[in-house]
Amino acid sequence: MPSTRALKNRIRSVDSTKQITKAMQLVAASKMRRAQEADKASAPYTMAAEELLSYLASQGATDNHPLFVRRKINKRLIIVVASDKGLAGAYNTNVLKKYLELLKRDDERGIENLTLTIGRRASQFATRLKDTKIIGTYEDLPDQPSGLTFHTILNTAVNMFENGEVDAVTLVYTRFVNSMVQTAELDRLLPAGTEILVDPSEVSNTVSDAKYEPSIPEVWTRWRIVWLVRDCCRRCLMLAPVNILCV
Repeated sequence: MPSTRALKNRIRSVDSTKQITKAMQLVAASKMRRAQEADKASAPYTMAAEELLSYLASQGATDNHPLFVRRKINKRLIIVVASDKGLAGAYNTNVLKKYLELLKRDDERGIENLTLTIGRRASQFATRLKDTKIIGTYEDLPDQPSGLTFHTILNTAVNMFENGEVDAVTLVYTRFVNSMVQTAELDRLLPAGTEILVDPSEVSNTVSDAKYEPSIPEVWTRWRIVWLVRDCCRRCLMLAPVNILCV
């Protein structure tokens, strides 16, 4: 049986661990709150962007546009987003399971896959899979990811799609609902598809009366890339508090 001194040392050790864990939780809670506030603050921007995209689509900007070309899917680029660290409960597990489901479904349909990973856990998982081709990995993203990082990722995806190297680009990520609920989802990035979210007759004068230079198709192309970058940034905002809580 352990001595009284050993038991006291053990109790002090556990108390110290609890204090460290509590501090980590407080830091993570603060970062999660900032991430949620950043997402909420972007809501007006999102509404304005959807209005602009819908208006441009209604003006025929998507007609024959290379980012909207639909073709038979023989090869797909998959972008997987996970955290850098583990022990995050179902956060990583669910997104990696969704990734496996997509790989299995494509394999049954004879579709070849290429993978680009964001987050160390996604990279480590993908490298262990047999016959998985990884074209790039991105780890240790900052707490507030900038557009520059995602410009690099998405430019790669856009160039591969426009050059016919892949026929589709799919994003596998975790959608944050609240601190208790996160759901793994698939999102098609390319070929792009924009619904008419706003009735053209209800578009604000700011959008409908604006002059688009050098042309609507050119504005559409540049704005679509900006929108994709902003969307990826928003989906990665929650990686910072997850990485703090994990080991």
